[in-house]
Formats: sequence, C-alpha cells, structure tokens
Amino acid sequence: MSQTRFKTLWPLLVLLLLESLGLAAVMLFSDAPISIFSATIATIILATGLLPAALRPSSEHVLAGCLGIVFGAFLLIPFDPPLNEILSIGPQPKDLSSHLLFRLFNGAAIGPLVLHLTSRFPRRSQLSGKIIASVYGGTALLLLIFFLLPANEFKKWLFALMIIWLFVMVTWAIVLLVSASRDSAPEQRRSAQQARLLIFSMLLANSGLLIRLGIMALQNQPVTYNLALAPQIFLPIGISYAILRHDLFDIDAALRRALAYTLLSLLLIAGYLALTVTLTALLAQIWPQFRGVAAAIGVLLAAAAFEPLRGRVQRWIDQSLYPDRLRFEQAVANAGAQLSRVVNREEIIDLLTEKVPREIGAEWGTLSLAPAPDIPGNFKSTPSWNAQLIVGGASLGRYWLGARRAGPTFSREERAQLNALVSQTALALAYAETIEALNTLNRQLEARVKQRTNQILTQQRALAVIEDRRRLARDLHDSVTQTLFSINLSARAIRGMVREDTATAEKELSELEKSAQSALEEMRILLSQLRNPREVTDVPRLVNFSVQLEELCTQLQNSHGLQITLNQPPSQLLPSPLSDEILAILREAFINARKHSGVLDAVCVAEQQDNLFLVRVSDQGRGFSPETIETAPGHFGLRGMRERAAALDGTILITSQPGSGATIEARFPIQITN
Repeated sequence: MSQTRFKTLWPLLVLLLLESLGLAAVMLFSDAPISIFSATIATIILATGLLPAALRPSSEHVLAGCLGIVFGAFLLIPFDPPLNEILSIGPQPKDLSSHLLFRLFNGAAIGPLVLHLTSRFPRRSQLSGKIIASVYGGTALLLLIFFLLPANEFKKWLFALMIIWLFVMVTWAIVLLVSASRDSAPEQRRSAQQARLLIFSMLLANSGLLIRLGIMALQNQPVTYNLALAPQIFLPIGISYAILRHDLFDIDAALRRALAYTLLSLLLIAGYLALTVTLTALLAQIWPQFRGVAAAIGVLLAAAAFEPLRGRVQRWIDQSLYPDRLRFEQAVANAGAQLSRVVNREEIIDLLTEKVPREIGAEWGTLSLAPAPDIPGNFKSTPSWNAQLIVGGASLGRYWLGARRAGPTFSREERAQLNALVSQTALALAYAETIEALNTLNRQLEARVKQRTNQILTQQRALAVIEDRRRLARDLHDSVTQTLFSINLSARAIRGMVREDTATAEKELSELEKSAQSALEEMRILLSQLRNPREVTDVPRLVNFSVQLEELCTQLQNSHGLQITLNQPPSQLLPSPLSDEILAILREAFINARKHSGVLDAVCVAEQQDNLFLVRVSDQGRGFSPETIETAPGHFGLRGMRERAAALDGTILITSQPGSGATIEARFPIQITN
C-alpha cells in the first residue's frame, strides 16, 4: 500500500482492527447468538461500505467504510435482551457483558457517522467541522456517563435520551439528504438523484426494525430478529443500483474495468504458465542433457513474450469493451492539441461547443463567458457536467456539457481530463483576448499614426509652400529687384540730362535698355529654376567660391559703381548650395551698402576659421540702427539674409550705429576643403 493511500485509509484500518478485537472478545467471553443469516447480512453491509474506499480512497469514502463497519457489526449480534440487562451495564467486572458492550458502542457510533457522512456526501452541506466534532463529543460523553452510572431510575432516562439523541441525528441526516434531493441547480442534478436513492434505500432497509419495535411496543409480543434484519438487504441493493445507474462514489467505470483487468491478468498468468511449461518440455526433449538450461531458457522466452502479449490483450479489451473511453481520450487529446494552436476566440468557442461534444458523445456543450452569468437562462436538456474557467484567480465563465447519448455519466478520470481541458481552454481564451486586445490596439495605433502622418504631411506641404514663397521673395529681391533698383537710378539720372546732354542721355538710355533686358533675363532664369528645380544629390558639386566672389564684385562694380576691396585666398572650395546662398547674402550686403551707406566703397573678407567659414562686409558710411531697420515695414533684405543663413545652420551678426559705418558678418559651420 502506497504512503498516500495509507494516509487516507488509516482510520478505516484502525476501526476494522478494533472491531475485529471486539468481535473476538465477544466470541471468547460470550455466547452471543450470531446466526448465519445475520453474518451474511453483516458481511454484505461491510463489503458495501468498504468497496468505495478500496476503489476510490477519499475522506467521504472512508466515512462510508467506517459506517459500513460499525453498522455491519451492530447488525451481527441480535439485540433481544431485556431492558434491565442493558441498564445493568457498569464499570464493575460483574456488570460487563461483552456482546452488550459491543452492540451498545456500535449503536451509539451509528448516529454521528450517519450525520457526518451525509453532511459531506453526496454534496457538502453548511455543517462546520466544529458542529460535527460536537456531535461526536456529545455522543461519547453520553455513552461514558451511561457506562459509569449505577443502575437506577436516572440511568433509564439517560438511556432514553441516548435513543432520542440517535433518532435526532438520523433524522438530521435524512433532512440533509432531502435538502440535497430537492436541489434544482443543474450542476447538482446527479447529487440530487443519488440523495433520493439513499433516502429510499435507508427507509426501506430500516423498515423492519421500525416494524419490529412497533409490534413489540403495542402488542408486547416478541418478533424474530431475522424478520427485522431481512429488509437491510435493500440498502446494499439500493447502493449498488446507484453505483450502476448514477455512478455513486464514482466507481462504476472503475469497478467494471477492475473486474475486466482482473480476469485479463488471470488469463495471462495462466497463459504464461502454460507457455513456460510447454517451452520447457519442448526444449528438454530437444536437449535432454541440458534440462536445467532448457528450463531457464523457456522461462526467459515466456517472460519476454508476456509483456507484449499483455499489452495487446489489454488494448483489445479496451477497444472491445470500452470504445467510448478510447474515443473520449482521443477527442480530449485532439481538442487540447487544437487549443495549443488556436488564437481566435470564435474558433475556441466553436471547438468547445460543437466539435468536442460531438466527438465525446455529449448531447450538447455550451460556453457561458463573462460578463454573461455562469448559468445560462435555458439548457437543451439537464446538464451532466460543468466547470469554471479560471485564469489567475479570475473567472472567465463556465463550460457546460449535456448528458451522454449512450453509456454512463462521465467517470472521475474523464471529469479530470475535462477539467484539464477547461483549464487549457481558460488559458487559450485569455491568450486570444490578449491577442485581440493587442490587435485592436495595433489597429488604433495604425489609424492614429496614419492620421498624424497625414497631418504632418499636410503641415509639411504648407510649410514647403511658405518656404517656397519666402525663397521666391528672396530670389526676386536679390535679383530682379536689385536690377529694377538700378534701372530706377539710371532713369532718374537720364531725366536730368535729356535736355542738357543729349548724346550722354542716349548712351545712358542704351545702358538702361541693357539693364531692362538683364532684368528680363534674370526673371526668365528664375522662372526656369522654379519650373525645373535643380536635382538634389547626396554629394553636392564643389565650386571655387573665391572665383565666384570675384565675379560678383566685378559685376557690382560695373553695374552700380561700387568699389569693393576683397580679402580672400585664391581658392576656396565649397558645396554649390552653400556657395550660392553665401553669394546671395553678400550680394544683398553689397547692394545695401551702395544704397544706404552714402559711400561707394566697401571691404569684403572671406576666410576659413577651423570648422567655420566666415564672410564679412563693412563700409565707413552713415550707419544705421539694426533694430529699427529690421522691424520697419517694407525692409526685406536683412530678413532674407537671416533666413538664408538659418537654412544652413549659420548666423548673421550686424554691427552698426548711426554715423559709424556698418559691418555684416556671416558664419557657417562646415568642413571646408581649400
């Protein structure tokens, strides 16, 4: 016997030992009239009580076994002594009667055991362990007081109280069974059926004792003990029917399999012995001089063939007698394998409500998932089994199965497999809900990202339009506007000399025409650039900035008469975009000096300082207030210079004040190659 099994069955073994010792004392010291009929009934009651505990060790089954032992011992010895013999039992040796004590102790123990068992089986009641302990303690106290009291009138009343106490406990137990039998909850259907069978069996079994007591009390006539004992056979019959029809104690399938496998083992052992003897005799005939070796070889060969043969026969029995069991195991295994792959909630529900019930032979199956109530409003038929789906202590709902279309209700092993499947289902549902939540969140994030991207693109397009407008304004200001300004100056000068110096005026008009054509050409170039923007490459083209700056200075000297002193190295290579923007800034600075300084000369410096490229334009003119000029309306030159510099991460520093000239310095962070 395994250690776990012993821990469960030890009360039963101890009680069986004590009852055996008590019965031995009765047989040794008393001439109790034990009949064959009473011994037969007592043996049947004993076997009925011990069978559940032997097949399915549990606390409830051990209680049933203890009750079977005590009740069988109580029924073993007829209880026909007069009342004065019972009341004469006392602590003195002369007052002791072994068979009276044996029956008195067993009769007193029946009440607490019946109440204790019915409070736990077929369903657990609200009786606490303290109440049950109080019942045992009260019974033991009454029995002790009765044993210690001398024979007197009070002892008679105490015996009557013990009878009433026994009747109260039995009645209490019947009330618990009646309550269980009237429970209409679907999950308690089987317990209610078992409770009704137990009530009927108990009342029918004890009807003989009640009739015997009634006849003896009313007519004062003796009634044979066997007449009262005969109806007790209905108790094991009722329990056997409950086992076979309603799987009482969950031993129906186990009992049938145990019998089948016992027969199988006997047949295999017989076959093993026959095979061993046959092989030994055959080998002895072939090698008579090696009879001992032949016997050993025969045993080894038979042993080698035994296990494969046993496995094949057992599989044949399972396939022949229990095909539903194999189908059930295969169906549950398949469902578990599918649950390990499914991540969709609807597929899980379809698997549990359609495929699993169909494959295990259940009439129907349904999942009642939160927030819906655990018990749906209606069922197709009375449920046969259900279990709660729990993950991390939280309930996701409950799984219900209808009765089988054929065969008994689900056995304990099958319910254990279903419970494992439900646990896996709960995990799969939780995983599916998590995946669905993540997918929903992902879709929401994608929608938000798309919306935000569209907003950013819209903003970028708007900013690009604004930047294009600013660039167009700068380009117009730095090219066409400056040429138009030059034309305006020339036109004023020509107006004054038309009458005084016609030849010079004609010459200036010719130059004015060239300037107008130049302005037109600049406008065409600008429009062409707008229609066909320059290609942007990863590696911009390098140009000699020094040469381009010299060309700009020469052009301004010819067109505006500005004398520029240039300080720079002969060669400075810059990326073409940077060179173009710096030249535009310098052009604006030169034009401003010509227009506003009142002088016709300026100084320009262009040089590299570490990782900075610096350009500076200064004059000794009338100067100005930078804050006033930059905030005044209509002055776009300085603003355009700063915008161009900022686009290249550069800075513009303007140093000037009225009467002391002006200096404009631009710095650009870039690696310069000379």
